[in-house]
Amino acid sequence: MAWPGAGTTESAGHDFLDHTSEVTLKLWAGSFPGLLSEAAVGLSEWLTRSTPRVTHGEPREISLTAKDRESLLVAWLNELVFFGEAESWLVAKVDIEATETRLVARAEGIRLDRPAVGVKAATFHGLSLRRTDRGWEAEVTLDV
Repeated sequence: MAWPGAGTTESAGHDFLDHTSEVTLKLWAGSFPGLLSEAAVGLSEWLTRSTPRVTHGEPREISLTAKDRESLLVAWLNELVFFGEAESWLVAKVDIEATETRLVARAEGIRLDRPAVGVKAATFHGLSLRRTDRGWEAEVTLDV
C-alpha cells in the first residue's frame, strides 16, 4: 500500500479511513516528534472538519510519559481528546520534543463554542507505528 505523499516532497501529513464506529488516522512524518505533531493536527481537523489556523490565548505546555512510543502516541491523542471535551480546546499549532517514552509539547490552541465531541478515545486496536527510510508512519484507530 502506498502512503499518501510517498515519492513526493511532502514531509508530513495525515489521512482518514472511516468505519462505522471508528476512524483510522493515518500519519506520516520525517521524525517521531513530527508524527506526534501531525497526530494533534489531524485530531483537531477531524473534530472541527477543518484545520484550525488561528490560535487564541496563552500557549500551554503538556508533558506525558509512557512505556513506549506506541503508548505515548495513544496517550497524546487521548490527552487532546480530553482537552477537547473538558475544556473545548483544540491544538492549532504545536512544537514537540519527544523520546521513546516522554513528550513535552508547547501547544497553541483554539477555544470552541461548545465541547469537541466526536472522538471517544484513541485505541490500541489496529495500532501500527513503524520507522521507515523516509521517517515514521502510523495508523491509530479513533473510537467515534
